[in-house]
Amino acid sequence: MSDEVVLERALIATRRPLAARLITLFRDRGVETVAAFSEAEGEAPWLDDADFDAYLGDGPSEKVWSEPQRLVSAAMDAGCDVIHTGTEPVTDALDLWSAASAANVAVVGGEPRRMVEVLDRSRWAAHARHQGLPVLPISDPLGAAADGIAEAARIGLPLYVKALHGPWSRRVDTFDDLAEALAWVRERDANVVLERAADGTRRLGVVVVADQHGRVTRLATISNEGHGLRAVAGAGTTLPAAVAEVVEEGTCRLIRETGFVGVGRARWILTRDGSPWLLSFSPRLPTAFELVEAATGIDLLSLQLDVSLGRPAPASASARPAVQARCSATADGVVTRNQWGRGSVQVLAEPGTRVSAGEPLAVVTVAAEDASGAWSGLAEALAGASVGGVASDVSDLNERATSR
Repeated sequence: MSDEVVLERALIATRRPLAARLITLFRDRGVETVAAFSEAEGEAPWLDDADFDAYLGDGPSEKVWSEPQRLVSAAMDAGCDVIHTGTEPVTDALDLWSAASAANVAVVGGEPRRMVEVLDRSRWAAHARHQGLPVLPISDPLGAAADGIAEAARIGLPLYVKALHGPWSRRVDTFDDLAEALAWVRERDANVVLERAADGTRRLGVVVVADQHGRVTRLATISNEGHGLRAVAGAGTTLPAAVAEVVEEGTCRLIRETGFVGVGRARWILTRDGSPWLLSFSPRLPTAFELVEAATGIDLLSLQLDVSLGRPAPASASARPAVQARCSATADGVVTRNQWGRGSVQVLAEPGTRVSAGEPLAVVTVAAEDASGAWSGLAEALAGASVGGVASDVSDLNERATSR
């Protein structure tokens, strides 16, 4: 897309409160919106906010939302010229970009012709090696009938069976697990690779923005602190200088080489000896995008759309300490109360919602001038939360935030 493109109608192909934000974003820019939904979202409040809606068809919600052709077909049927997939995992499937390009429908977040460079795992790894970045051992794509045993023996266990062009993967700890993992991933993508697993102590996400003029700017580095807690590096999670150079500067060089345009996240893992290893790249908004917004003061949704339209990325970005807790149900139940008094809160399960164990209830984000203030603010927000009708991990998260 470029500034010369006049958007008229957008398919909002994502769920939860992010859909409402995207509807407002496009409406403020004079673009009509069509809210996509499956049966599970039939009563979602954001459907009333959009100009139109589009039913994605029958089937389990997660299956419906993982099939690119459903989204592209919905966009075509509704007369949309652009799709926004928000934080949906289907954004990481190359089939989405190829199907949309074939239908002459744009997707916010990248240039379809360049997506293969970041979403094809083999090509991504080749770019990384060219930049001298550490990547885990990975096989060539396996043939459709290949059992993968020889490649698995060469790479070593544990490993992951991963879709070559999508977000699907399965861990393999013993050779007995390999056939089942291959079958599961091949149901979703016929092209698979094997990649050595690295059991690390920390996972990092380097969030960048890249424009059509060759500028790549790092926005923030997110550290997954475990147990539902995330922090922007600097909130008590400062990286050693040598690691930061590899992870942060290396990511920017790599993205510049691939020609990616948009907002995305490179995933890294730090092993127990502190060594960084590059994992993959996602062109979708990070699920912790509110954390990046709180740290940088940048509206990521507007920025993503702007660079997609050809506008320049900022030359630099500074981040202040910010932390986030993702609160989840620990048992099945119906939410009767989900109230928060502090922090920036995204409620993901309104009262009356039936949830299963592990499903998210709310995301709370706090930024401050120093790391101590950010963590203490998060602890206060968690202590003041009132969640009823379902067991949750709020108390556990509060204890962990308090101990920081």
